[in-house]
Amino acid sequence: MGSLDAAAQVPSSPAVLEMDDVSFAYGERPALDGVSFAVRRGEAVALVGPNGCGKSTVLRLCVGLDVPDAGTLRVAGERVDAQSMADAGFAKRLRQRVGFVFQDSDVQLFCPTVRDEVAFGPRQMGLSEDEVAQRTNDCLALLGIEELADRAPYQLSGGEKKRVSVACVVSLAPDLLLLDEPTNALDEDGERRVVAFLRAYVAAGHAVLMTTHHRDLVEALGARVVRMDAQHHVVAAD
Repeated sequence: MGSLDAAAQVPSSPAVLEMDDVSFAYGERPALDGVSFAVRRGEAVALVGPNGCGKSTVLRLCVGLDVPDAGTLRVAGERVDAQSMADAGFAKRLRQRVGFVFQDSDVQLFCPTVRDEVAFGPRQMGLSEDEVAQRTNDCLALLGIEELADRAPYQLSGGEKKRVSVACVVSLAPDLLLLDEPTNALDEDGERRVVAFLRAYVAAGHAVLMTTHHRDLVEALGARVVRMDAQHHVVAAD
């Protein structure tokens, strides 16, 4: 995919994501309390912390599945809140700029074949069939899943489904790629392929924000760490 051939961005690259004093609660249950951090183009950032601290909630807010109760969230300089998400045009732009790979791949896969899954997003963008085919083939190759192209997703292993889910999201070439525990269910070879892909994606000037409990993944990606605590605060950012 052509966007992966771009030069890596310099450290002064602009922020693709900015959170400033963001709070959010599920009813009476707090999930985020005054969270502030940024993600710049050309970097990987790992959200780490105990279960229930709000890591996955951060990802949900970034793609507009939920919106902040307080504070400011900006993606590519545009504010994400209840008002902006009510605008269908803005919501569509956001979900082209930000791709979300869920922890449970089954919630993302619904087409008859893997090829159809990867092609779905580009078709929804209104791209020509030639461009759809090119993006689909590129993403299948990037994740090493060409041999799965004609398989039904429900027939795949958990690790294979994970790689298909990543390919589906990347087919939209988002500026910011969100991944919730990206190496769960992957065997050693699958993890190696996903890490190699993510390194290339960041080197091409895109940004990656992921949640993980795996320090080896953080080190393999050279990711900057944003640490959260059980009280739903950011307590450290490398």
